[in-house]
Amino acid sequence: MAYAVHMRSAAERERRRLQGHIRQRINRHLLQLEAEPRPSGVEKLVGRLNSWRIRVGDYRILYEIDDTNQRVIIHRIAHRRDVYQR
Repeated sequence: MAYAVHMRSAAERERRRLQGHIRQRINRHLLQLEAEPRPSGVEKLVGRLNSWRIRVGDYRILYEIDDTNQRVIIHRIAHRRDVYQR
């Protein structure tokens, strides 16, 4: 069963600002989340309910999985030094 990937507007803005080759790598990982929301290498974030992280080089994708509605909600896409601030 495929999951629907929804991006928050802030995550979409962050993705659009990335350089072309990095954006392509991020896009590949986002497409893979549709088929498997918990791929190998993904880590659950400590202290957050149902939040996960994927490493893509020096960048991170922070997202939440809604299994009941089969949705993946992307919250942040940013460099590792900035992604956990907010």
